[in-house]
Amino acid sequence: MVSLWLRIFLDITNGIIYDIIIMITRKIALLIIFISLCSLAHSQGVPPKEEKKNLPPELQSKVNDAINKGTEYLSRYISMEELPSTSLRDYEGFNHTMRYADLILYTLAHCGVATNDDWDKFIQKVTTMKLDKVYHVSLQAMALEHIDREKYQQRIADCAQYLVENQCKNGQWAYGSERDSPRWVKTGKDKEKVVVTDGGKGSGEQNKPPAKSSSSTQSKNIKPITITGTPQGPATGDNSNTQYAILGLRACIESNISIPDATLQSAKKWLLASQNKDGSWGYSSLGIIPSPGYGSMTLGAVGSLVIVKYHLKELKELNKEAWFTNGMKWLTNKYTVSKNPEGDQQWLYYYLYAMERLGVLAEQEKIGNNNWYLDGAKFLVAKQSESGEWNGNISDTCFALLFLTKATKPLKIVKTGE
Repeated sequence: MVSLWLRIFLDITNGIIYDIIIMITRKIALLIIFISLCSLAHSQGVPPKEEKKNLPPELQSKVNDAINKGTEYLSRYISMEELPSTSLRDYEGFNHTMRYADLILYTLAHCGVATNDDWDKFIQKVTTMKLDKVYHVSLQAMALEHIDREKYQQRIADCAQYLVENQCKNGQWAYGSERDSPRWVKTGKDKEKVVVTDGGKGSGEQNKPPAKSSSSTQSKNIKPITITGTPQGPATGDNSNTQYAILGLRACIESNISIPDATLQSAKKWLLASQNKDGSWGYSSLGIIPSPGYGSMTLGAVGSLVIVKYHLKELKELNKEAWFTNGMKWLTNKYTVSKNPEGDQQWLYYYLYAMERLGVLAEQEKIGNNNWYLDGAKFLVAKQSESGEWNGNISDTCFALLFLTKATKPLKIVKTGE
């Protein structure tokens, strides 16, 4: 009788142990599959940038969550047939239809997205859109350089040609106008690469050496392209379009596309001349100077000068550059992350992205005694909505994400420009 009960007990026990083993095995298998899929998605996507934010762990966790929520919010737009746009009125009273596609592409490329059909179709859609506005063209060049500068070099060269030809006579950029398809030609592999462009008027010659130009030393494995041409834009522009044009040109240079030095010299001359006596910069619509200075324009102008002088190989020790020290003094005195100092509060997030660019480009961890990234991260985490966006619109969400991801690549100026 005892042996019978013992046998029954052992049978039950063995059955339970067997079930437990099967259950654990299945869970381990599912876990392995899940990890493999996550790794595959991550490896095939645009990788997030190397961690370099140096925040307290609790805040860093909140920042990571904010980036994920913001990315999820923006990702809904990449599969839309009709992409959203907005309208901006310029300083002369003209309305410009501004598409969000290029800004979304640039932002998501920095947030780390998995490659899928929707993402590939979105890139294809954006790269076949008209080159019609300085903002659009600049952001598209920046996005494609980050995604794959070699694969998209020809399109980036189209963007470079557009920006060179749309520069204003005084060195600024305005909103820009749609231009004919760029007329550039890559010569043979062993020949000097000369771009043939006529600016719409037949001025290029294939065998004529190009004017002195700026090119990147970081893309030597990519076939070089040289852009020629002269400004075909209006007489004057504004300092907002100007800073984005310079960001776009930097992306072109990083793609081993040479830009005429005259383009950068003209931009530099304008930026230096338009700095106010107190160290600030204003919007300077229609080339008017002096122009009342405010935060976003000052940050953008200082960052633009760092880029231009770096690529012209003129960047000396920043702390000995009067335009830099005067600009930083103004920014230190006006420092805040909760408003655009002296400016339109509609552009607060635009201001914060300009702050991120300057901080990275000029290698400034602080503005004065203020840790701009720590302060900005705290502010943005607190301001994000439950649905993932900031301020209820696409552009502010993009600017917030570009700040949090530290989207700007360092120039590696090592304080001396070398």
